[in-house]
Amino acid sequence: ASMLLDSKRCDVYEAAIALALKEMKGRAEGARVKVLDIGAGTGLLAMLAVRYGADEVDACEMFAPLADLAAKVVAANGLDPVVRVLAAKSTDLPERPDGARADLLVTEIFDSVLLGEGAVPAI
Repeated sequence: ASMLLDSKRCDVYEAAIALALKEMKGRAEGARVKVLDIGAGTGLLAMLAVRYGADEVDACEMFAPLADLAAKVVAANGLDPVVRVLAAKSTDLPERPDGARADLLVTEIFDSVLLGEGAVPAI
């Protein structure tokens, strides 16, 4: 089943993102947190990161039509000033304009049968 239809999995990701960002933001007053979402899909994890305090999110999705959809979903939720959707493989991402690296990585790259994302050959 799709992650979007799996409320338990979404709840676990949301809790983990919330906790990680709370800890990162609590380390120093005014700390800015940059997030990288690999395999962004529709942009769900990127948007959750913004909900819990991410200051900048790069969301990469290698399937261009899905990246386009993610950009539209992000914009429809008014988060396009914070979330940058990139239609690219994570290994092909350009360096950020400011040269900064992400502070937090979020990813959900497995489909329901573990085969559709090409994960098995990579393991």
